Amino acid sequence: MSRPDRTGAATSAPAWRGAGAVAEALPFALATGAAGLASIASVVLLTRLLGAQGYGLYASLLALALILQNGVFFCLQTSIVRFHARAGADPAQLATAVRLAFLAGCGLVALVWPLAVAALARAGVTLDLAAAGLALLVVRGWLGLAQAWNRVEARPWRYFALEALQAWGALALALLALQLWPHQPAAPLWAAAAAAAAASLGAPSLLLQPMRTAGSGALARELVGYGLPLAFVYLAGGALALSDRVLIARFDGAAAAGAYAVAYALTDRAFGLALMPLPVAVKPRLFAAAEARDAETVRRLLERSARWLILLGFPIAAAFVVLRMPLARLAGGPDLAAPAAAVIPLLAIGALLSSLLQLHFAVAFQLRRRTMGMLACLGIAAAANLGANLVLIPRFGMIAAAWTTVGGYAIALLLAVVTGRRHFRIPFSPKLAFATAFLCALGIAAFERAAPLGATGAMSAFPLSIHSSGSQNGSSGTERGR
Repeated sequence: MSRPDRTGAATSAPAWRGAGAVAEALPFALATGAAGLASIASVVLLTRLLGAQGYGLYASLLALALILQNGVFFCLQTSIVRFHARAGADPAQLATAVRLAFLAGCGLVALVWPLAVAALARAGVTLDLAAAGLALLVVRGWLGLAQAWNRVEARPWRYFALEALQAWGALALALLALQLWPHQPAAPLWAAAAAAAAASLGAPSLLLQPMRTAGSGALARELVGYGLPLAFVYLAGGALALSDRVLIARFDGAAAAGAYAVAYALTDRAFGLALMPLPVAVKPRLFAAAEARDAETVRRLLERSARWLILLGFPIAAAFVVLRMPLARLAGGPDLAAPAAAVIPLLAIGALLSSLLQLHFAVAFQLRRRTMGMLACLGIAAAANLGANLVLIPRFGMIAAAWTTVGGYAIALLLAVVTGRRHFRIPFSPKLAFATAFLCALGIAAFERAAPLGATGAMSAFPLSIHSSGSQNGSSGTERGR
């Protein structure tokens, strides 16, 4: 794609385009904001109610459930968006096919979940934790499909209401459950499953569509056929984003996994709050324009997303670098603040790279149905990340997971940029990216010079907290990061 015409395109664009972009993104921004704020509030409250060990177990099971949700169910959400955009699509037949594919996914989950949970037995996962995680996985899988249906039916405000209900309902029910069963990490998992089930009742359109058996089986196979490569893509992406918590819990203890989860939740949710709304909002229009072969609309939508990602993403990463210790104290409390702050800067960089990959450059493979190419990018990066974690986490603890997170996303992004150009040239301005990064680096340097203790205190405190924790527990490595 060529760069935008700087001589007149910007000034000749109708004035309503900017307002239209804001109005289009507003419900999704509010939905992302509601979920992100609820997630951050959950971190602040649950770390204190569960303690380091209990929160680590909860975060590890949640990460495992999200990995499988990404691999089994999230690909069907993309299939809904893609196939609904087809001219003359029969909603009843598509809904029947989606329901059939969902049932097949539930059968697969029932086989895989016990094997996945067995990897965490060493960390102290019990039967009630495993059951709660499975319930959450299935119910949230269905809710994700119902929400994708709301998007394609142009019901953004219902989408927002249900996201808010799920997120804040899960937190409210978790607080209630922990009053009845104190310090039980299964309680917030059951609460989240109940909240997702309640939200699903508010999105009955997919469930109540008439049964249309004729041709639905073939369409379900087509959905799965389109989604299967995506399943491996999302599974690899989920493993790259979430498997570190599972491995930290196994090799370094649940408490260390809890500290890492605090840092990851802060960075991941902040980037989601700011960066996801516009790309998510325009995706149905993007696929519709691609189906109609409207190259100009596709280019314009992607250029808008690129500017959004650059101008918001880089400053957010810089803010995490300079404010990591106060944020870690707020979220994790005194027990988890120092180790969480030590990994926040690296995880912020990883979150930025992940956002550029998933929200922008991955579109090249989706538009041309070259999902195997994206699978190769993520698969290579996930394999490198997993291998490095298996070697480094037992030796260095959770800080190694932060190193490999940045390295893994850098590999995946580089591969996606290089190989994606063969299918579709995604517009992106390196000049704008470098200029924004340079200004952010100047801001970080100015802050570091003005407040050096705020910049270095967390990093210097991290090894000390690790050493003292290991000494108190009579262990040199297995309790690292408590």
